[in-house]
Amino acid sequence: MALKYIVATSLGREEIYLFDSSILHIHFATSMRIPRERIVSAGFVSGSGGDGPVCHGESTSLGVVSRREVDDGLLREKLGQSLAG
Repeated sequence: MALKYIVATSLGREEIYLFDSSILHIHFATSMRIPRERIVSAGFVSGSGGDGPVCHGESTSLGVVSRREVDDGLLREKLGQSLAG
């Protein structure tokens, strides 16, 4: 399954949200009630190469870009929590 993501600040920290690639970034943010001013990056998740999935690209509907390595770290943290929990 192809995924998109949004990173937004919440209570002083950044959280990554993953969702199906068929949904526009702006529609997901609206449905989750994430205010535009809290969104710091967005893009796509792809591959599971040697280092696992990576974040890349941009959201044209939100007008923000991926921060690649920073977002990769948040993604790894989220996936680690999902696998552990």
